[in-house]
Amino acid sequence: DVGSLLMADDREWVGHPAIFPLKLAEDHIKSWSNEGDLVFDPMGGSGQTCIAAKKLNRNYLMMDISEEYCQLAKRRLELY
Repeated sequence: DVGSLLMADDREWVGHPAIFPLKLAEDHIKSWSNEGDLVFDPMGGSGQTCIAAKKLNRNYLMMDISEEYCQLAKRRLELY
């Protein structure tokens, strides 16, 4: 099920050692932004923040020093 993969706590599948719960990102995004706002994540990692932003109808922009993690986030966002 794609939904469970997007929210996976399984660090092996996700491919990032420090993924955090999607609910955590959602709570912060809801608290500090409105629909249509831009959410910027300068350490995007697995893309969890961008997935939460997309789910909550926010625009998003991420970056990461690791090209590998940027590609991982891109693949995960394409699933969503």
